[in-house]
Amino acid sequence: MIGFDPISLPALLVLAGMSSGGCPNLGTASVDVRLNASEAPLDTSMTHEELTAGFANNPDSTLSTEPGWHLGGLTMSNVEQLFSAHFQQALFPDGTACFALSDVAIDIVYTPVIYVASDYVSNKCRYTVTLAHEQRHVGTDLRVFNDFTPYLQGNLQSYVNRIGTQGPYDQSQLQAAQDALLEQVQQAAQPYMDQLVEARRQRQAGFDTQTNYERESALCQGNGE
Repeated sequence: MIGFDPISLPALLVLAGMSSGGCPNLGTASVDVRLNASEAPLDTSMTHEELTAGFANNPDSTLSTEPGWHLGGLTMSNVEQLFSAHFQQALFPDGTACFALSDVAIDIVYTPVIYVASDYVSNKCRYTVTLAHEQRHVGTDLRVFNDFTPYLQGNLQSYVNRIGTQGPYDQSQLQAAQDALLEQVQQAAQPYMDQLVEARRQRQAGFDTQTNYERESALCQGNGE
C-alpha cells in the first residue's frame, strides 16, 4: 500500500452573487474516481538506437536503461484525467435559480504501450527478460493507481461535501456560475494528480537501477549476448 502525504486543498471560493438564502437543499454530490486501464500492446518496430533517440529523455516513460546502458525496452504510460459532473437545479418564477452538484466523476485513463527493441527479437533470452521488465512497469503502475483512486475519491468527496447548494442567481447567470464551480473542483483535484505522478516515478525508479540491470543482463550471459 502506498502512503500519500496530506494535501491542503484550495479554499472554497465565494462565487459572485452566491448566497444560500432562498435556496432549497438540493442534496450532496457523489464522487466517483475510476481507473480505466487498457492492455498494453507490444511494439517491436524500432531498434534500440531508435528507442534511445526517441524516448530516453521522456520523463513520462519508464525506461530499461540508465547512463551507460542502451535502451532496449520502455513503457509509455499514457495517463489521462477525464473530468465530468452533473447538476441539480431549481428554477423559480421570479427568474432566479439555485443549483448543486449531483455527481462528479474522474476517470484515470491508462493506455500503456510496451516497446522492445527489434534487434532483441531474435535473441529469445534478451527479448524475454526485457519484456518481463516492461510488464513489471505496467504492473507497478496499476498498483499505484489502485492505491491512489480511493485516496483521491475520499478527499475530493470531503471537499465537495462542503460546497452545498449555490444561489440564488439570475437564471441568465446560471451557466457561468456552474462553469466556475466546475473549474474550482478541478483545481481541487489537481494537487492529487500531481502527487500521483510523483508517486509513480518514485515507485518505478525502485527497480530501474544499476544493480537490477546488471542482474537482468547476467541472466542472458551465454545466450547469444
